[in-house]
Amino acid sequence: MTMLYTENVLRKTIPKKKEFNRYWNGSGDRPVCLKTRISPTIAGYRDALAGFEDYIMSYAASPAYKERVVRPFIIEWIKRIADYFGEQVTESEDFFPHFIRTDKTVELLKLLQAREGISKSKLQEELGVGYKTVQNDLRALSPSLGKVDQELKIGGHVIRVDIKEKRLSDNSKEYHSPNTVNPLILFPNVMMTGKLLQSLAQDTESDVAQYIGADIWIQLTEYYKERIRSVYAEHDEQLTDFLDMIEYRISHGHVFGFLTEREMILDNLAEELLRAYKGNRLCNLTLIINDTQIERRNQKIVILENNYRAISVDEPDDYIDFIEENVIEIELC
Repeated sequence: MTMLYTENVLRKTIPKKKEFNRYWNGSGDRPVCLKTRISPTIAGYRDALAGFEDYIMSYAASPAYKERVVRPFIIEWIKRIADYFGEQVTESEDFFPHFIRTDKTVELLKLLQAREGISKSKLQEELGVGYKTVQNDLRALSPSLGKVDQELKIGGHVIRVDIKEKRLSDNSKEYHSPNTVNPLILFPNVMMTGKLLQSLAQDTESDVAQYIGADIWIQLTEYYKERIRSVYAEHDEQLTDFLDMIEYRISHGHVFGFLTEREMILDNLAEELLRAYKGNRLCNLTLIINDTQIERRNQKIVILENNYRAISVDEPDDYIDFIEENVIEIELC
């Protein structure tokens, strides 16, 4: 059995020659590369299958894009490798698992949660939809981007998110959502809901557990609540007490308050801003002002009466006023 260098075989068999380097060495937006996943030498197409599967599973793209673009391309490549070795590949052979496309709205939200932002054309490519669909979906999620007739729903619920628009130096635009929490859409039955509430009841002193428990409880029908109490809470005193407590708080209008992730970040940002001011430290800032993301480097912080001022040490006449809520990130130099 003759062993050949994998790189040479793949270079000769790739369906689109110009794309060899992007797949073999990786690229900026797709850092995963084949050369780290396939053995240096192969004697047949099957020697490359495990490496190709590892590659496609690790490929940074949406399930829709991997199913529509990457998977067919790789399969065609494998067939060419087989032909190169004089091997026969049966049409029924299914090399890799299919990538099931999840709800389009969920995929769109996940793509928008990348901090660096994403263009409409990239969204179109990843989701496998038309440009107009992307534009309408963005507007449906965030009406501030423009008027649209349709609504986007997940599990029957209308979805609204804050989407920031950033204009780049070449006058193109990128979009991102400041909310980095994945949309969790669950359709639990009585057993799943009961087990979830039992788990929350184990941490009954936690404000977060109480908040989640209350949020679940107010969505249930009276029949559903009765089933939970009769099946799961009847012999579980801790769960009974937990449900009684959240029902009392709901009925009396008590607010379930706790610091959100954003509020905790703001607390830390306020401390960092104070450190920069008191310690006369320079810092790099990322701000959102009027829906525009602004990057400022080598800034000196000054506290004014109602806000902060960031002054460039390179150009003292270049400054910007802001408040804590404008700050996304601060890095002390």
